[in-house]
Amino acid sequence: MRSLYVAGDTWLHRLKPAIKLTALAVFAVAVFATRSPVVPGAALVLAAFVYFGLGQPLRSAMRPLLPILLTVAVVALFNLIVNSADEALLTLLRLSALVLMAAAVTATTGISDFIDTIAAAARPLERAGLVKASDIGLAVGLVIRFVPEILARYQAIREAHAARGLAVRPSTLLGPLVIQTLKDADSIAAAIDARGIRVNEQKSRGFPKEAAMNTRDLVLVALFAAIIVVLGLVPPIMLPFNVPISAQTLGVMLAGVILGAKRGALAPVLVIILVAIGLPVLSGGRGGLAVFAGPTVGFLIGWVPGAYVTGQIAERFGKPAMEALPQTLGFFAASVIGGIVVVYLFGVGYLAFGAGLGLSKAFMGSLAFIPGDLIKAAIAALAGRAVMVGYPLLPHRA
Repeated sequence: MRSLYVAGDTWLHRLKPAIKLTALAVFAVAVFATRSPVVPGAALVLAAFVYFGLGQPLRSAMRPLLPILLTVAVVALFNLIVNSADEALLTLLRLSALVLMAAAVTATTGISDFIDTIAAAARPLERAGLVKASDIGLAVGLVIRFVPEILARYQAIREAHAARGLAVRPSTLLGPLVIQTLKDADSIAAAIDARGIRVNEQKSRGFPKEAAMNTRDLVLVALFAAIIVVLGLVPPIMLPFNVPISAQTLGVMLAGVILGAKRGALAPVLVIILVAIGLPVLSGGRGGLAVFAGPTVGFLIGWVPGAYVTGQIAERFGKPAMEALPQTLGFFAASVIGGIVVVYLFGVGYLAFGAGLGLSKAFMGSLAFIPGDLIKAAIAALAGRAVMVGYPLLPHRA
């Protein structure tokens, strides 16, 4: 995974990441503080001057932004059709300005600087015994390690299916893929503990409490974050009427169904951190802070509560001895409620109010994606059942 960071020595490169992030937040507030197009128009000119003044070739500068700007244009066009030209212009100016300025911050801030800033922000939580700030860097490294391993294992299983004359279907492939990768994750967790990496680091800092998450849980969270990233590499499937669906929300459902609520929710949190530090881990090669300025950021943020709710419901069906049909149906219901309903609450909510579409119009515009999400929920349920039989991890909640 190649970072979106652009090497250089401009004034923006030299600014501390915390100052840049604070300035970006102030910039966002200013852009949304007025309904006059003058302020966001001026902000767009400023953001374009900053971003394109970093010295990148135009094609290189535009490549990571095209998927996001295309989404902005589609939302603005939809606004033009269902609302008014003024509303469409305001949406276009606001979101484009934010995308460009956020991209400028991403392009001038290295991954290690981002991680250090996030770790510093996590220090209060560390003092409360809720999280270890140093685990953030370790988790990021584990995800980067897991991605090529998952791809290699997927190819091996696919070739084994072909050699036996078996059709390659997601419902029959995901279970073995996840189970084999889980076994590797346990070996990695044991190796980390055997070397005393986390224990020694904790003692050196004088932590009075045990880590909030054991090493095995940390590795599992990183593994499912990697699975979400890998699913973003799957080309979108076209439904009737040219409606594309990506596979990444399937990873969110799988995290909840297989890991449960707490660990499952942390996997998309880690993916969001990877996006924020400038790694193009979302479908279409999207990444960087510009993603958070796009009109679909609500769906991305919704992955976290979506995985948590999926896990909460799935844990009620977590008995390994439960019969196949009721357990699979329970996992399907969990995936639908958490992975679709909850995620859409956040995604449609932001489209309605952040992008100015209005609730009913934003909801109607999202309906075309529900059939594809129902297919993903069914696949997640079948894979969850296969893992429950072969390598159960899901906590049981009465």
